[in-house]
Amino acid sequence: MSGPPEQGPRFYVTGGTIKPGADSYIVRKADRDLLNAVLAGEFCYILTTRQMGKSSLMANIAARLVQEGVRTAQVDLNLIGADRQSVTADEWYYGVAYRILRDLTADTKLDVWWMERRLMPAIQRFTEFLSDVVLDVCSGKVVVFIDEIDSTIGLQFCDDFFAALRACHNRRAKDERFQRLAFVLLGVATPAQLIRDPARTPFNIGKEIGLTDFTSEEADFLTEGLHATNIHKRELLNRILYWTDGHPYLTQALSCAVAEELAIHALAEHPSATELVDREVERLFLGVRAVREEKNLKFVDRRLRQGGADVTEAMNVYRRVLRGVRVQDRPAYSVHAALKLAGVVKPDSAGLLRVRNRIYERVFNADWVASVGGRGRRARLVFICFASLALSYMIYSITSELVLWRRGQNLERDIRAHVITGPNAIWRRWAEISKGSPQSLALFGPRHIVKDALASEANQIILRFRQRDSELTFESDWQQARTYLARALELDPGDSVVRGKLLLCEGQIDRIDARSIPYDVQGKYSPDVEKHSIALLSEALEKLESAQRLLPESPDPQIALAWLYVYGWKNVDAGNHSMKEAEHRGYKLGRSDVTMLADGYRERADRLWDSRNAGTLQEKDQLPKAAEDYRRALDLYQSTFPYGDSSKEIVYILDRLQHLQVRINELERGELREHGHKTTPSPR
Repeated sequence: MSGPPEQGPRFYVTGGTIKPGADSYIVRKADRDLLNAVLAGEFCYILTTRQMGKSSLMANIAARLVQEGVRTAQVDLNLIGADRQSVTADEWYYGVAYRILRDLTADTKLDVWWMERRLMPAIQRFTEFLSDVVLDVCSGKVVVFIDEIDSTIGLQFCDDFFAALRACHNRRAKDERFQRLAFVLLGVATPAQLIRDPARTPFNIGKEIGLTDFTSEEADFLTEGLHATNIHKRELLNRILYWTDGHPYLTQALSCAVAEELAIHALAEHPSATELVDREVERLFLGVRAVREEKNLKFVDRRLRQGGADVTEAMNVYRRVLRGVRVQDRPAYSVHAALKLAGVVKPDSAGLLRVRNRIYERVFNADWVASVGGRGRRARLVFICFASLALSYMIYSITSELVLWRRGQNLERDIRAHVITGPNAIWRRWAEISKGSPQSLALFGPRHIVKDALASEANQIILRFRQRDSELTFESDWQQARTYLARALELDPGDSVVRGKLLLCEGQIDRIDARSIPYDVQGKYSPDVEKHSIALLSEALEKLESAQRLLPESPDPQIALAWLYVYGWKNVDAGNHSMKEAEHRGYKLGRSDVTMLADGYRERADRLWDSRNAGTLQEKDQLPKAAEDYRRALDLYQSTFPYGDSSKEIVYILDRLQHLQVRINELERGELREHGHKTTPSPR
């Protein structure tokens, strides 16, 4: 590259092949593996889902090989014999040979050479072409890239083609010239889909090159296209990777959208980097029409819906992965291979399948699975078998079930009549009755009564947090609520409201724990303690955001997020935004909420004041901002007077504003000299 990378959306490539040397091309482990393998003369193949960068990898490695003195040819099989029903083997092999010869810039008249051997079978002509033309024309190494190899599926003669490639490899033992010839196959297929006969397949002699999602380190270079400070670039990239998990196309597309927005509106005009990225994700990928119009989502949707006979089983497996069930990846299992080729799942480091990224998790959710009709015939047969077994069990165990039903009815009656009160007493009685049969149909009614009783007790604690002006909510209260909700969720795992409230309680506990970590004697965190605190704050943020998605109409997650942003992440703007969202959901701010926001503005003003570099232009820029935050805090404290420490804070801020104004006046008169602590007010 001749200069620094270009910033802005033009930096990124969101469709087609990334040209060799492009700024946004990310070098991955696959680049090094493929380059080393073909230089060693190995037969290689890259079989993975679309938009993972296969064609870009091919183009860039081909360019590197040319620099190493290796002749290369790139064949796109989509451009050869588009009509699979009518194309003949002779036409197809001639098309492949023509494109190889064209890229090698050889002078051989292929049409004449081909016609002179017209009595030979097409596959023999192709093999002779490689031997007598390609290896004669090129004295050095030759690498032939064959892209879109999956387009051979359905061709009657495709097995012969792969057998020919294997034959080229085997001829190395007798003909040294073939040691100079290597092939690289790229496409969206499994070896079993391309050739069924294991005795003729070239894939058991070739080297598989794994093309994975970007790692955080690999994707770091994409920040070069963002108009932001280095700190904000990292924050933006982290949030982009939070959604895409490094998926090449999604990461480039989302980075491009963020860059476009930053080219119009600076980051300071947005509440936070997180909200900026989230809004672009919502616009690009989570809209109602996105799965039908966005090209990557459209491909995944179509690939899974048109999966043939395996679509039912694929949906059953994907449903389990979506629910968090541990599903061990079985590479040889066609259903697992189909899901991975569609790109919707990938194996983790433990070999377990998981949804590829959060965008796919949101788009291809349980509702989408239901729309595909993934249960199908096999699921119905499973249901019929299960129902038959259940019926048989009920018939043979009717006596014990009747006893269980009566005990459950007695429990339900005692709860309704308040004979048993308190969540712990109710749970103990339920555990005694349901031991060994908690999900029994005989306990359907009592199970929901117990669940409602536990959830109701937890709701009282959650509602108490809204009314904290008059009654405080402590960590022990949140721990109690978490216990009640965990038990309620155990009774009804599919209740998303209970799950959302459980995440809310866990987020509150993490938030409180992060603030409870003591400082050292200098009033600071040690590096290890600070790392632990940040981890707790991150966990709290993730849980509260999940709770927000599960409880979209409730103000409680927004209230908790506001307190987390202000006191945990020191981001009063994000906290103020969350409070406004809570108000939109019917919440009325209390005096403690107003005081919390006032604390946020006052603390930010203090940071601006304390971090100023006296006697510089930086100080001249920071002091008006600090003054503005102090005035905001003053207005808020005055609106809550005499609540809490508002009177002390008002006196403190008035004193600060007086010193600030004195210093601002000095700066306006051009007095930029160092003043030390002469005008600094006394510590609070």
